[in-house]
Amino acid sequence: MRRKAHIEIPTRTLQDWLQTYRPLCTYSRLRTAGSRLFTPETIIRMLELEHRQVYRFQLHRAKLDILLQNPDHSAFAPLRDYFRQIETNFPHNLFTEAEHRSSKFPAELRPKVERKENHATRMAELVLPTSLNNRMRHEMLQRFMLVNDSVTVAVEIPIYLTATDLAYYRHHGFNLDFEAEAVTGHIDV
Repeated sequence: MRRKAHIEIPTRTLQDWLQTYRPLCTYSRLRTAGSRLFTPETIIRMLELEHRQVYRFQLHRAKLDILLQNPDHSAFAPLRDYFRQIETNFPHNLFTEAEHRSSKFPAELRPKVERKENHATRMAELVLPTSLNNRMRHEMLQRFMLVNDSVTVAVEIPIYLTATDLAYYRHHGFNLDFEAEAVTGHIDV
């Protein structure tokens, strides 16, 4: 803060902030284990994907490794291969050529909206006011959760359904009321 904003913050204030917001920064309890696995410069892998617009796929490598060390989480093991595939052998053409993006589908969803108070909403309350503009809010919250939350492993993950996938889901009773060769989108987990 001193160097970037020319603001002097007393040590006691910093200590108070750390104490107050420690419950929101749950990765702190994993930080020592994570730092044994990766250096600070390599702990988060970022890849810019040009999928009609730029998406910054980011993976917290230490959280993924720590998660997969636990045999109870072996069901998540294919995620590592999928994340590696994004860099090496991924059908990026589906995202640049396909006409159908999940965000553009005409959906008539009317979910019941309920106000919730949980760990994620408390983090959002802390982070969102720090955004300089509305356009950056989503990215700032993603980054904060990726760095400080113990369960956010990756953000802006590209996902897709091919024609084969769509046929499979239709065959198993899913009502996919549209025609497309592929559907693409991006999610955070």
